[in-house]
Amino acid sequence: MLTRVASLALLITAGAASATPSGAPAATPERTNGFAELSRAYVALAVQGDLRPVPALFEQSVGAGAAGAALRDQFTERFLDPARPFTDELADTDPAAGVALAWRTYWRRHLLRESIADTAETELSGALASLLPAESVGTTPHGLTRELLAPTGWHYSLAAAPPWRDLFVWKTERHAKYEVELTDTTLPVEVVFMDDFVVQGWKDFASLGLASTTGWVENGRLYCVAWAYDVDSENFAVSYLKHEARHLADLRRFPDMASVDLEYRAKLTELAFARSDLPRIWTDFVAKAVDNPASPHAQANWRVVRAVEAELAGRDDVGTAATAVRLDPARINRVAAHLLRQHSVQYERATEAAAR
Repeated sequence: MLTRVASLALLITAGAASATPSGAPAATPERTNGFAELSRAYVALAVQGDLRPVPALFEQSVGAGAAGAALRDQFTERFLDPARPFTDELADTDPAAGVALAWRTYWRRHLLRESIADTAETELSGALASLLPAESVGTTPHGLTRELLAPTGWHYSLAAAPPWRDLFVWKTERHAKYEVELTDTTLPVEVVFMDDFVVQGWKDFASLGLASTTGWVENGRLYCVAWAYDVDSENFAVSYLKHEARHLADLRRFPDMASVDLEYRAKLTELAFARSDLPRIWTDFVAKAVDNPASPHAQANWRVVRAVEAELAGRDDVGTAATAVRLDPARINRVAAHLLRQHSVQYERATEAAAR
């Protein structure tokens, strides 16, 4: 099964993502004030793949206004109202409507922990199999989904995206080539820009579109959600191209590297090159940093925040130097590049020791 190594972008408004204090948000619901704090807390739970604390989060929020009420209503409609089949975007005659319904039902049951993983996957396989003729040869969710989507001519990606299986389906794409400078090499890459999405993964579904996987590495290529980036921006050059190219280089050099290490290195690469975008990137990392080994992105954010702040403070504790990120980008560039080199050396030594 392919494990997709992906980018995750926070898509809430700039106001909602700004002024995040140093330190990771709590993984359990506490009193939140205003929509910005409420939406950040909701996204932090959604991207970890566990929405069980969300009702309590809404109950304890104050001052979120009409936007907070709208977010609560959307959550209720999608996850708590059993009469809604989550297929509003697709006509019943659409060839992917049944596939979308089956996968969204699977995600919903996982996200709310309504069934254990094996049971939810068995139910997903059964729902997909019911859409195929009796002579179907597929048995797994991925195999059955391929059978259903192959006749449409659409593009799709199936992968393990911990903690759940993931599916993207899109109708159009274009290809482009880039030369990407990293801290230790320059890499030629091919980027597939995807558009006209039918299904856009479990993180987008869980977060009600506030956060989304916006790219990944697969089969030696970089895949990019076209609408998510201005290709002339630093956001694209650093948070997409350099992040994903780091994944590609690391997968070639360290094919057995764990997802959380791959994400840790890609996020450090962003910090090693970002200039005007550095405050936004740091705010995003802090907002979604949680010490949760089951969520590679959240865990990697937590590791990056701790490592960078410890380097800035010059000691092992954290939480004292985050403002330097906004004051001295050049220093953060140097610190991140140093941490990346340090990780490479440590990883190579550990790999060599394990092989002996």
